[in-house]
Amino acid sequence: MKWLRIVTSLLVALLVGTGIGKIKRAKPIVNNLEASDVPRQAFTPLGSLELLGATGVIVGLLIPPLGVLTAACLICYFAGAVYAHIRAGDENIAPAGSGLIMSVIVVALQRQRLNLRNRRDTSSPSSR
Repeated sequence: MKWLRIVTSLLVALLVGTGIGKIKRAKPIVNNLEASDVPRQAFTPLGSLELLGATGVIVGLLIPPLGVLTAACLICYFAGAVYAHIRAGDENIAPAGSGLIMSVIVVALQRQRLNLRNRRDTSSPSSR
């Protein structure tokens, strides 16, 4: 559980920072998006998705199935971001790549947590 909280905190920091940066049109983030040929009208929706993803993984600490679902959606989001950077010839994939890796780790840790919880529930005397 400790590692889940640590990785989730790092992922939330990335999502909130880049999400707000996209919505407020922060210069470094705008430069990164323009290098990937992302249209300006997509900045706010992408930033909103990142803020929703941050909310989902935080709530997922309390409701593990939601955490798995949200992190799985973030895997798709960040895989698309990495693809967009590569397709545009932009070599700065560090933010998207780190988001992808952290999302995969959160899914794995949440799944492990769910499996441990299910194993305990089925082995308890009250469930027999």
